[in-house]
Amino acid sequence: MRNMKWCALVILAMCCRIATAQTVAAPDFVTRILTLHNAERARYGEQPLIWNPKLAEDAQIWANDLARTRRFEHAPEKPNSALEGENLWMGTAHAFTPEEMVDAWLAERKDFINGMFPHVSRTGNWHDVGHYTQIIWANTHQVGCAMATNAHDDFLVCRYLEPGNWDDERTYNSDEHIKNSEISQHL
Repeated sequence: MRNMKWCALVILAMCCRIATAQTVAAPDFVTRILTLHNAERARYGEQPLIWNPKLAEDAQIWANDLARTRRFEHAPEKPNSALEGENLWMGTAHAFTPEEMVDAWLAERKDFINGMFPHVSRTGNWHDVGHYTQIIWANTHQVGCAMATNAHDDFLVCRYLEPGNWDDERTYNSDEHIKNSEISQHL
């Protein structure tokens, strides 16, 4: 009977194994994430984001929880803590690169319009572009991301300071930069 319990625990551990990234993100991961975020922000003339290890640590805690519970939802706000923006991604374990994960958020650009939030989507629903607007939000200056994996799925969580997607604010500061960028692409 004791051996059966031990075998059941081993099988349970194998089925529900959660592999998590270390709290201190690998330099390659950080570079890859920052490069994607900052290239998109540059389209609008916004300052590059800087990596915040505390945000990455917070992201790791939530990514681990998502992988452990197999839920996919935003973290609850912590009382007496600064608000953090948050982007979430989930997909088949080991099937996607960090670039492909962030590209899913960047693909929302096709429906984005620079209006006063929440009027920022061609579809009329800001949720269709909410990940994208968080990435390019003018008042956001820091990011920290982390990944966790279970037997089925990878989870990417990115946290942002200052959070974006505030009502009655514009996503980025100037339409002039994007107009010049679009003109130069057609020359």
